[in-house]
Amino acid sequence: MTPATAPRPEDVGRRADGTVHCALTSVTKSFGGVTAVQDVDFDVRAGEVHALVGENGAGKSTLMKILAGVHRPDSGEMRAGGEAVAFDSAHDAEMAGIVMIPQELELFPEMTIAENLVMGLPRTRNRWGTFDGRAMRRQAIELLDRLGFSMDVTLPVKRLSAGNRQIVAIARALARDARVLIMDEPTAALPDRDAKHLFGIIDDLRGRGVGIVYISHRLDEIFELADRITVMRDGERVASELPSAVTENDLVRLMVGRPLSQFYARRRRDPGELLLETRDLGRPGGFDGIDLRLHAGEVVGVWGLIGAGRTELAQAIAGVDPARSGELVIEGEPVRVRSIADGLRHGVVYVPEERRSQGLVLEHSIEQNITLSRLRALSHHGYLRPSSERALADRFAGELTIRGAGLDAPVNVLSGGNQQKVVVAKSLATEPRVLLLDEPTRGIDVGAKAEIYRLMDDLVDEGKAILFISSDLQEVLAIADRVIVMAGGEQAAELPVEEATAEGCLAAAMGVTPSVGTPAEDTDLARPAVAPPAPVEAAAGAGSRLARFMLRPEAPSLIFLVLLAVVLSIVADGFFSADNVKSLLSQVAVVGIVAFALNQVLLCGDIDISMGSVLAACIYVTGWVAHAVGGLWLPLLAGVAAGLVFGAINGTLVVRAAMPSIVATLGTMSILRGLVLSRNETINSIPDATRALGQGLGYFAPGLIFLVFLLVYAFIANGTRWGREVVALGDNAAAARLAGIRTGRTRFLAFLGVGAATGLAAVIYLGQAGAAQPSVATGLELQIIAAAVVGGTSPMGGRGSNVSPFVGALLIGLIYSGLALLAVPGTLQDLVFGAVILIAISVDVVRRHIVERIP
Repeated sequence: MTPATAPRPEDVGRRADGTVHCALTSVTKSFGGVTAVQDVDFDVRAGEVHALVGENGAGKSTLMKILAGVHRPDSGEMRAGGEAVAFDSAHDAEMAGIVMIPQELELFPEMTIAENLVMGLPRTRNRWGTFDGRAMRRQAIELLDRLGFSMDVTLPVKRLSAGNRQIVAIARALARDARVLIMDEPTAALPDRDAKHLFGIIDDLRGRGVGIVYISHRLDEIFELADRITVMRDGERVASELPSAVTENDLVRLMVGRPLSQFYARRRRDPGELLLETRDLGRPGGFDGIDLRLHAGEVVGVWGLIGAGRTELAQAIAGVDPARSGELVIEGEPVRVRSIADGLRHGVVYVPEERRSQGLVLEHSIEQNITLSRLRALSHHGYLRPSSERALADRFAGELTIRGAGLDAPVNVLSGGNQQKVVVAKSLATEPRVLLLDEPTRGIDVGAKAEIYRLMDDLVDEGKAILFISSDLQEVLAIADRVIVMAGGEQAAELPVEEATAEGCLAAAMGVTPSVGTPAEDTDLARPAVAPPAPVEAAAGAGSRLARFMLRPEAPSLIFLVLLAVVLSIVADGFFSADNVKSLLSQVAVVGIVAFALNQVLLCGDIDISMGSVLAACIYVTGWVAHAVGGLWLPLLAGVAAGLVFGAINGTLVVRAAMPSIVATLGTMSILRGLVLSRNETINSIPDATRALGQGLGYFAPGLIFLVFLLVYAFIANGTRWGREVVALGDNAAAARLAGIRTGRTRFLAFLGVGAATGLAAVIYLGQAGAAQPSVATGLELQIIAAAVVGGTSPMGGRGSNVSPFVGALLIGLIYSGLALLAVPGTLQDLVFGAVILIAISVDVVRRHIVERIP
């Protein structure tokens, strides 16, 4: 076997006709000074499956994104159809017949199959000028017929199985006359039956002359499908070989420098005390009659075909979806595990199958993800201790050899294998006795798998018990001490690994009496001593300060704020005078204070559009109390209490009644606005003492309160457990729930906070206005929402910062102040304000688009 640096004639595939559809020559690509692809040659020929393999981070995805037009190479040449090309977008590549199907399928789940298939293609119109639905459906049926499949094209994609979604994605590519099809881990989420169907489609496409690039970590698939195999390591092409010239061991050694026999590493030991037992455990629709025992120091493997109930069993034990019958016994004591928090309290932790959608909060840093399940232990009276948090993250990052970035970097910059280790680290940080690992090695490279195996061996050596779920039977047989086979939600067989065979397990899963015998010898599945852990790499550079700043959500609005201030200082005399600055802060105080609290609701993934009406109601309550008793403290208490009541109502409707937040708060807004307007009375003669928060300290009191509120909010958002939970919930609700966060409580407190802040703002507003009128605070909710969103917080949740409302409120105040100084008529102010807001948001959209293209 000879490593290759250029295509060789003998590398031409078994079925390829030699026609080169596309080729990359000496391609290099760097990001921020880090070389992702270095001087790589790669081509795809008609009628071949060209497999591309390598560890995560080897450069496979970057190389394919260059081929698919997502990235432009820094140097080198690209040719398609025999001509030199330079793609500026994926659309350009599609026009040249090169289509990439990513691992996370880019389909529209709410749309029908037909709509997905013709999306982006010219559509036939009927005589009325609208799209011809019948023609669209006929076109979709024809595309599926080309693949030999028949589906109801009127079904929404969200109702399809993973396998059928993959077929729709391939049909979309064929609709674009693809000559080259790039498939990235197409079978990662497919059961064996659907994978076999996919292989048949690939073989058919190959016979039609389509060139296919096939990326997979499953080496058995590579040898079954590939006509040619290219191996990448550290951004370079290290070999290109025919499948007949290499073995799995050869490929593994090329990818990572170690033979396959070193990856399944276990030390055998006698099991210890019984840590967990299930007795006749069941849940309707999931599993029934499960008797399971987990001892300290052992790995129990659970295997079965898709739908066997493996994941459902693990989730019931952990409290994700509790069992309905039977008994769960932990360390000899019967327990009731009704929630994730219950499971964690009893030392049971579940590591989910879907790491990105259920295991990680992608906008959080690596450190914050590791410590997410331990926030209570890492806080004192609710305040997080940064030193303790960093120490815990450092410990597990070192123990699990998490590499690729510093602890402050967002977790989504890591490779799949390192992301999986972060998920495991988060679970281990809870100090469990029992770990339920659901497909912990799915979609990661062989090197990362080896480290997961090593970690599992270390954990059971420490006396922990592991329930190991995997769809890879060979993996289960190599790692487990005992094997449980499930079928149809029932326990079909339980065998010591010494007696388990692949044939026997499969027979049990299919309802046939399992055979018992000695497993066939396989040198690749030997169990040598544990391989030493790889050294921890140095943290990746953080890049320039400017680059880090531009990645922050509030960056575009802050830049626009500064530019606008400079312009206004030039064109408007006295803009930076003390009186004008004081006036500006006074104007933004009410909007800013409520926007700070609203920011937490938005970060949760909810919204509150009732603030203006709640503010009006609180102003009236404060005015009544002030008119009746005078003073400051009782009216202030009344205003805040009223705000808390309305916040609690909104929170209850959203959390307890499960209403969409926009519907619940729209109802509150309408009811309160109707009550305020129906009174049709003005409360005048507000006592001077009550007006202190609006006019005190020479009218500087509102601005001072606003700045103090900023500090309090920053403390809550950055320094408390609840602040961290809010962002986690908005970014990934499933992961937050599995981390033990009480999501309902977190959301309720966010709405309660808006109510309290609105009550305080009402007292300030009343002090400034001196009266409560029926039209009070009309339309102010739009400014409040704009302050948070324009400042950089996403209305979809999870993305933002603690200074977003501050920047947004100042920007809105600056716009209105500047318009007033420039004597712009009131009829034009809203027009100018809206235009400026749209510009600020457009800048942020462009910034996020650029950020998302960074690998």
